[in-house]
Amino acid sequence: MLKVVNKLGNLIILLTTRRDMVILFLLAVGLRLLLLIVSVDQIGTEKFLSTSPDTVNYVKMAVSLVKGTFTNEKGFFIFGPGYACFLAPFFFLFGVHAMPVILFQIVLSGFACILIFKFAMLLTRSHAVSMIAGLLAATSYTSISLSCVLLSDSSYFFFFLTGLILFLKGLIDGGWKYFFLSGILTGFAILCRSIGQFWPLMMIIIALTVHITVRKESPDKPRLSLKRRMIGTLICIGIVVLLVSSWMIRNYFVHGIPTLSSAGKLGNVALMTLHRLEGKTVEEIWKQWEEHYQAEKKVEKLTREDAFRMSLAESRRVLKNHPWEMLKTYLRLVWINLNEINHFHRALLPNYNPKTIPWGHEIKQKGWNYVNFYLSMAGLLLLLVTRRFRTFVVLGLVYFYYAAMIAFSHWQGSRMFFPGQIAWAVLIAVAFVSTYRFMKRLASVVKRPVVRRLND
Repeated sequence: MLKVVNKLGNLIILLTTRRDMVILFLLAVGLRLLLLIVSVDQIGTEKFLSTSPDTVNYVKMAVSLVKGTFTNEKGFFIFGPGYACFLAPFFFLFGVHAMPVILFQIVLSGFACILIFKFAMLLTRSHAVSMIAGLLAATSYTSISLSCVLLSDSSYFFFFLTGLILFLKGLIDGGWKYFFLSGILTGFAILCRSIGQFWPLMMIIIALTVHITVRKESPDKPRLSLKRRMIGTLICIGIVVLLVSSWMIRNYFVHGIPTLSSAGKLGNVALMTLHRLEGKTVEEIWKQWEEHYQAEKKVEKLTREDAFRMSLAESRRVLKNHPWEMLKTYLRLVWINLNEINHFHRALLPNYNPKTIPWGHEIKQKGWNYVNFYLSMAGLLLLLVTRRFRTFVVLGLVYFYYAAMIAFSHWQGSRMFFPGQIAWAVLIAVAFVSTYRFMKRLASVVKRPVVRRLND
């Protein structure tokens, strides 16, 4: 316990003695508080408990935990337990009010910007890149707005990023405590949002990459054996799997289905594929699925479990009959969600909708929503060209992992790719700093002949 207190004390000292950290944190928190103040003025405080259907479910789940009734099983089956467990202590201490949670999320989001700085510093060892990455995270409207709603995104982002930094620290420094803490935080993040459920596979690739590149890119670090790094990685993954599989086993006993959550599965891709091929609405296709399942299983009404099994079976059928069309739909949804704009201002700042909604349409019409992607790819290419392979692999894996996982839901705006900010903030910073350094060198090369001529 004393060590934990000392660690927290050291962190506070670091934040108060590093001016750049203080500026970054205050900027991030200030922008988020500003949005919250304006939003409260427009919609009041009670509306924050129902800004979206998912919010309503999370609130019901947390209330059931506080009361010990566990009455909203539908929500737990759809979303998993993580964010409800995050909300429950606040509801227990302060009642069912959104403001204590949102204020805490704002602080977490502010710390997450500092973590982006630390993450970039760990990978690039460039203060300029790290500061720009932190500023991009601090001023990201997606990040700002998600900290002001009762949704799992901000908590997932913070816990996943902290776990990732600790995992990298463990691989570089070799401390066992980093692997244990990383496993716990990453596992809890995945229980908050199932989008991270396949991330442990990426951790193995990262561990091998760090082992291959650490001597060249971190010569000042102790030389660790591959065995030690892989044991640490397996410990970390084991903790993640233990936490996640515990919930899956629980769902098997309660619902007969060993799943982490039932949200955002392959069924959505199958529905969109048939919608495109047959010209029917998604609702009509779903109704056909229900009628077929009811006739086959001889049931009058579908339960949550029936709907899950039906969706999975129909997805497999569509995949078998139209594999290339499914792939086209999947890639199309990835591209759309990867470059979608933020829509939360419609719920948080409804008085401004007559202006902000047309602005959103204009951004998409002019293609400005693709700037983030192109700058990120430029940063990734620059890392490859300059042979910074460890940074290239880590950021590339984070970016493309979350890009690959966002095709299973639709019409949720930039929220879908929010975890990808962990990578794109650093990649764009790399592109900016590399461009500046290139232009500076180019100017110095051009300037030399001019100076020589003047001297002659």
